[in-house]
Amino acid sequence: NILMSKYVEYFMVEVSGWQRKLVVADLVIGTWLAVQRTWAHLQSIFTNSEDIRNQLAHDAERFQGIHQDFQ
Repeated sequence: NILMSKYVEYFMVEVSGWQRKLVVADLVIGTWLAVQRTWAHLQSIFTNSEDIRNQLAHDAERFQGIHQDFQ
């Protein structure tokens, strides 16, 4: 909305800087939310299913190591 103001020219450098910062923040938050959704999905698979842990023993062990490091 600020960019549509007729008085924006005086603040253009500052407004552009904030616009870039907000775009980057939005991308980071969006990526982080996607990672959290994926992690929650994988965690439920590897912690709640003994059968899957047996079938994917290497992946389950790798997930557990990463999960411990993350925590």
